[in-house]
This record gives sequence, structure tokens and C-alpha cells, in this order.
Amino acid sequence: PEATVPFLPGDRLALYTDGIIDTVDAGGDPFGPDRLDAALAWPGPGAGAAAAAREAVSALDRFTADAPRGDDQTLLVVGRTIAD
Repeated sequence: PEATVPFLPGDRLALYTDGIIDTVDAGGDPFGPDRLDAALAWPGPGAGAAAAAREAVSALDRFTADAPRGDDQTLLVVGRTIAD
């Protein structure tokens, strides 16, 4: 199904591969979408898309303790900064 969602100034859109959320820590727990959402929101609403992406990658690194990863990981974050 199609849907239209407003994309307002200050909003961010994150596109990612399953390698991000399926990455596991030493105990086998997955990073998951909730941790990704929290990491992307952490820089705050005024932070740009690049800051949000950096925080998400840092959170993933902390979560895995910099262990090698077994799957590809791609994260693209875009943000809207200009009003109509």
C-alpha cells in the first residue's frame, strides 16, 4: 500500500540494511530497531542528519565492542532543514 507522510523541517528519514539491526552483541542480543531509533534521536531535534548518523554508528560500535560484523551495514540519514 502507498502512503503519504509529511516531511517537515527538522524531520529525518533513515534508510538502513538489515545488517544494522541484526548485528548482535557478545551475548547474542540483536541491536534491533529500538536501539537504532534511540541512537538516531539522541543528538536531538536540532541536530543534522550527519550528526544522527554518526551517533547511530557510534552506538553500534559501543554495542558490539568494536567486534567484527558478519553482514553488510548501510545507513543513510537525510533531513529536511528548509521550510517551503
